[in-house]
Amino acid sequence: MLCGEQNPVPLTSVRKGMIGELAVQMELLKGGYNVFTPVIDDFGVDLVVASPSKSKFWKVQVKHITKLTTTSSVELRTRQLELVDIVSVYYAPIGVAHIPIKEFKKPKKKTQDRSSVHLALFTASNNQEIGRKYFYQFMKFPEFE
Repeated sequence: MLCGEQNPVPLTSVRKGMIGELAVQMELLKGGYNVFTPVIDDFGVDLVVASPSKSKFWKVQVKHITKLTTTSSVELRTRQLELVDIVSVYYAPIGVAHIPIKEFKKPKKKTQDRSSVHLALFTASNNQEIGRKYFYQFMKFPEFE
Protein backbone atom coordinates (compact mmCIF):
# COMPACT_ATOMS: atom_id res chain seq x y z
CA MET A 1 0.00 0.00 0.00
CA LEU A 2 1.33 3.46 -0.89
CA CYS A 3 1.19 6.55 1.33
CA GLY A 4 -2.20 8.24 1.21
CA GLU A 5 -4.13 5.11 0.19
CA GLN A 6 -7.14 3.87 2.13
CA ASN A 7 -6.65 1.75 5.29
CA PRO A 8 -3.20 2.96 6.35
CA VAL A 9 -1.18 0.97 8.88
CA PRO A 10 -2.04 2.10 12.43
CA LEU A 11 0.41 4.42 14.14
CA THR A 12 1.70 2.06 16.85
CA SER A 13 4.02 3.25 19.62
CA VAL A 14 6.96 1.64 17.79
CA ARG A 15 6.12 3.49 14.54
CA LYS A 16 5.53 6.74 16.43
CA GLY A 17 8.93 6.34 18.13
CA MET A 18 10.67 5.68 14.83
CA ILE A 19 9.09 8.79 13.28
CA GLY A 20 10.44 10.83 16.21
CA GLU A 21 13.90 9.33 15.94
CA LEU A 22 14.07 9.95 12.19
CA ALA A 23 12.91 13.57 12.61
CA VAL A 24 15.56 14.21 15.27
CA GLN A 25 18.25 12.53 13.16
CA MET A 26 17.30 14.67 10.16
CA GLU A 27 17.56 17.90 12.17
CA LEU A 28 20.92 16.93 13.64
CA LEU A 29 22.34 15.87 10.27
CA LYS A 30 21.25 19.21 8.77
CA GLY A 31 23.11 20.91 11.62
CA GLY A 32 26.35 19.14 10.73
CA TYR A 33 26.29 16.63 13.59
CA ASN A 34 27.24 12.99 13.17
CA VAL A 35 24.50 10.65 14.39
CA PHE A 36 24.92 7.03 15.47
CA THR A 37 22.19 4.58 16.42
CA PRO A 38 22.71 1.77 18.94
CA VAL A 39 21.98 -1.78 17.89
CA ILE A 40 19.83 -2.17 21.02
CA ASP A 41 18.34 0.71 23.03
CA ASP A 42 17.38 -1.16 26.22
CA PHE A 43 18.94 1.58 28.33
CA GLY A 44 17.05 4.58 26.97
CA VAL A 45 19.81 5.76 24.65
CA ASP A 46 18.26 6.14 21.20
CA LEU A 47 21.08 8.08 19.52
CA VAL A 48 24.70 9.00 20.07
CA VAL A 49 25.53 12.40 18.62
CA ALA A 50 29.02 13.66 17.81
CA SER A 51 29.83 17.33 17.39
CA PRO A 52 30.96 18.38 13.90
CA SER A 53 34.53 18.57 15.22
CA LYS A 54 34.08 15.00 16.59
CA SER A 55 35.51 16.13 19.94
CA LYS A 56 32.30 15.78 21.97
CA PHE A 57 29.60 13.10 22.21
CA TRP A 58 26.10 13.14 23.72
CA LYS A 59 23.77 10.27 24.56
CA VAL A 60 20.25 11.21 23.46
CA GLN A 61 16.84 9.82 24.31
CA VAL A 62 14.11 10.65 21.77
CA LYS A 63 10.41 11.26 22.43
CA HIS A 64 7.61 11.94 19.94
CA ILE A 65 4.66 13.98 21.18
CA THR A 66 1.48 14.01 19.11
CA LYS A 67 -0.88 16.18 21.20
CA LEU A 68 -0.91 19.01 23.72
CA THR A 69 -1.20 18.20 27.43
CA THR A 70 -2.93 21.51 28.21
CA THR A 71 -4.26 24.21 25.90
CA SER A 72 -0.83 25.84 25.77
CA SER A 73 1.81 23.23 26.64
CA VAL A 74 3.13 19.70 26.34
CA GLU A 75 4.35 17.52 29.19
CA LEU A 76 7.33 15.33 28.55
CA ARG A 77 7.66 12.37 30.92
CA THR A 78 10.57 9.99 30.73
CA ARG A 79 12.68 7.55 32.70
CA GLN A 80 16.30 6.37 32.67
CA LEU A 81 17.63 9.94 32.58
CA GLU A 82 20.76 8.95 34.48
CA LEU A 83 21.97 7.27 31.29
CA VAL A 84 21.51 10.19 28.86
CA ASP A 85 22.66 13.79 28.43
CA ILE A 86 19.77 15.18 26.40
CA VAL A 87 16.15 14.32 25.67
CA SER A 88 15.15 15.37 22.16
CA VAL A 89 11.44 15.70 21.53
CA TYR A 90 9.66 15.84 18.18
CA TYR A 91 6.34 17.67 17.92
CA ALA A 92 5.29 17.76 14.24
CA PRO A 93 3.57 21.18 14.18
CA ILE A 94 6.74 22.88 15.45
CA GLY A 95 9.80 20.67 15.11
CA VAL A 96 12.45 19.32 17.45
CA ALA A 97 13.56 20.54 20.89
CA HIS A 98 16.64 19.27 22.74
CA ILE A 99 16.21 19.42 26.51
CA PRO A 100 19.21 18.96 28.82
CA ILE A 101 18.39 16.53 31.62
CA LYS A 102 18.97 19.25 34.24
CA GLU A 103 15.65 20.80 33.10
CA PHE A 104 13.63 17.76 34.24
CA LYS A 105 11.92 17.61 37.62
CA LYS A 106 12.61 14.47 39.59
CA PRO A 107 9.55 12.44 40.68
CA LYS A 108 8.03 13.74 43.94
CA LYS A 109 7.11 10.29 45.24
CA LYS A 110 9.40 7.28 45.44
CA THR A 111 6.67 5.21 43.79
CA GLN A 112 6.89 7.34 40.64
CA ASP A 113 9.56 6.36 38.15
CA ARG A 114 9.37 9.17 35.61
CA SER A 115 10.89 12.62 35.52
CA SER A 116 9.01 15.37 33.72
CA VAL A 117 9.19 18.81 32.19
CA HIS A 118 6.41 21.07 30.88
CA LEU A 119 7.17 23.05 27.74
CA ALA A 120 4.89 25.90 26.75
CA LEU A 121 4.01 26.40 23.11
CA PHE A 122 1.84 29.46 23.61
CA THR A 123 1.25 32.11 26.26
CA ALA A 124 -0.97 30.73 29.01
CA SER A 125 -4.49 32.14 29.38
CA ASN A 126 -3.47 33.61 32.75
CA ASN A 127 -0.29 35.13 31.19
CA GLN A 128 1.95 33.24 33.64
CA GLU A 129 5.62 33.72 32.80
CA ILE A 130 7.54 32.95 36.01
CA GLY A 131 9.26 29.59 35.76
CA ARG A 132 7.71 28.87 32.37
CA LYS A 133 9.90 27.02 29.88
CA TYR A 134 9.14 27.30 26.18
CA PHE A 135 9.62 24.60 23.54
CA TYR A 136 11.31 27.23 21.34
CA GLN A 137 14.07 27.82 23.94
CA PHE A 138 15.44 24.36 23.25
CA MET A 139 15.28 24.12 19.47
CA LYS A 140 19.03 24.57 19.03
CA PHE A 141 21.11 21.54 19.97
CA PRO A 142 23.06 22.43 23.10
CA GLU A 143 26.82 22.13 23.00
CA PHE A 144 27.90 21.90 26.62
CA GLU A 145 31.42 22.90 27.55
